[in-house]
Amino acid sequence: MGSFKKADKTQSKLRCAMFGPPGSGKTFTALSMATGMGSKIAVIDSERGSASKYADRFEFDACNLEDRSIEAYIKAIKEAGEEGYDVLILDSLTHAWQELLEEIDKLARAKYNGNTFSAWSEGTPKQKQLVNALYDFPGHLIATMRVKIEYVMETTKGGKLAPKKVGMAAEQGKGIEYEFDLLMDLTMEHLATVSKDRTGKFQDEILDKPGVEFGKSLLAWLSEGKAPEPKPPKKDPSAERTPADRYREMINRLDDIQKTKKSEKEKIEEILQVQKRWDLTKPDLEKTKSLHVYENGSQEILNALGVLGWAPPPKEQEKEGTKEGANSEPKLPLEVPA
Repeated sequence: MGSFKKADKTQSKLRCAMFGPPGSGKTFTALSMATGMGSKIAVIDSERGSASKYADRFEFDACNLEDRSIEAYIKAIKEAGEEGYDVLILDSLTHAWQELLEEIDKLARAKYNGNTFSAWSEGTPKQKQLVNALYDFPGHLIATMRVKIEYVMETTKGGKLAPKKVGMAAEQGKGIEYEFDLLMDLTMEHLATVSKDRTGKFQDEILDKPGVEFGKSLLAWLSEGKAPEPKPPKKDPSAERTPADRYREMINRLDDIQKTKKSEKEKIEEILQVQKRWDLTKPDLEKTKSLHVYENGSQEILNALGVLGWAPPPKEQEKEGTKEGANSEPKLPLEVPA
């Protein structure tokens, strides 16, 4: 059988992004549209609880996101999907981007000698994980985004020049617009210009305060066609990793920690986190016998530290322990010996 077959319109879920300056009505518009599309609505609110100010006008559940990292967004999106919400609003997706930029800046200074281009080798995969989470949510999704603000001088009716606030580019990753079916640019007058519309019904239209009825129109179009085939269950990548794989990852992580310019105290704190992971992995590794491990069963991590030159080998640690105290923490040199 060939790879191609006749295309059919199938029922689908909305992926909508709306951009606008403060006061353009992004949150209110998103809640209005969502009310027309489903009865069970969730809001991931990173705007310090601003969505809840409309709780007397709309019925929805809110998750006030204090941790604005990409990991926190992904976790909340997955929880909303598992709890069966019809519509999910992300208000705002901009904070995930801002947090990632800060993380990249810190990473560049700590690990890449200020080279942000190299630091993005760790940032880009995170952004992709966020985009995948947007796709994987099983219901309709509406994301609001801030825009970079610019003021222009405009002539008033009285003939005088006055500054006017206008919205510019969305504050999110480059190319984020490609991930959505519907793009709406909101103005301070609460007008929405539809700059992208895969339904084909609203392209380039200027909508005056789009709300519940607009949401119902979108839902009607999205509900047309055949029911989509169920997606096969996703494989958990971590389940395919053997204990030996996890062990090697920990050793690589130890090497990465040593290469940073962090203080000895900070390095020791991160190493202790790796040690906690090792304690969980060790029993599986011993069962599989798939990797030769250090013979001293209780001190594998210290052996690894010794190989890297961060701490004396365990036997020397024991000798030092008799002099300095058995519970003393390993001291790390600033550089790994050749």
